[in-house]
Amino acid sequence: MKRLPERLVAIAMLVAVAAFAFLNAGQRVTVDLGFHVFHHVRLTIVVYGALLLGMLAMFVLGLRHDLRVRRLLREQLERDEH
Repeated sequence: MKRLPERLVAIAMLVAVAAFAFLNAGQRVTVDLGFHVFHHVRLTIVVYGALLLGMLAMFVLGLRHDLRVRRLLREQLERDEH
């Protein structure tokens, strides 16, 4: 199967996000964080906030692994040079 061009995938994602926001524009929800309750929060804000928090969590969790791999590669390059 051929890979779709990146621009086409980006446009499809943008259309999906816009459709979700349009179709759920009037939806309001209650968000209970345990220490505080927010009433009448727009659903789109909750979903996008969860998306951003998930991206931040993956960045933080992946950063440790990335730094470890970079350190190992750097050590290997130093051994190969000597």
